[in-house]
Amino acid sequence: MDEQLDFSSEKLERLGEAVEGLTIALSGVANNAYWKTLLNEMILAASDRNRELFKRLAISREFFGGSGALWELQLDTAAENQAFATYFAKFIDALLAIGISHPRIDQIRSSS
Repeated sequence: MDEQLDFSSEKLERLGEAVEGLTIALSGVANNAYWKTLLNEMILAASDRNRELFKRLAISREFFGGSGALWELQLDTAAENQAFATYFAKFIDALLAIGISHPRIDQIRSSS
């Protein structure tokens, strides 16, 4: 993966808004602190323009892997699931806008 990443202020703001929305959507989840930490690490890596760390976090199994990955999370109500799905789609769109490209991310985004 040798693509160029765009850490412009516009792209960072878009990522920040998506992460903020995800954090709010995850506020009632038992392991919310875990997800918030991972998402904040991603924001910090992007803000520091740490390309390698950002890429590693962005395509991690914690977000896009199999069982237990964030994208598979099911919340208690349909409304909570809808809000989460909306913010997760915005999160993926922000990653794509920055320049992250991975078949698994593309597959998940096309199914949402």
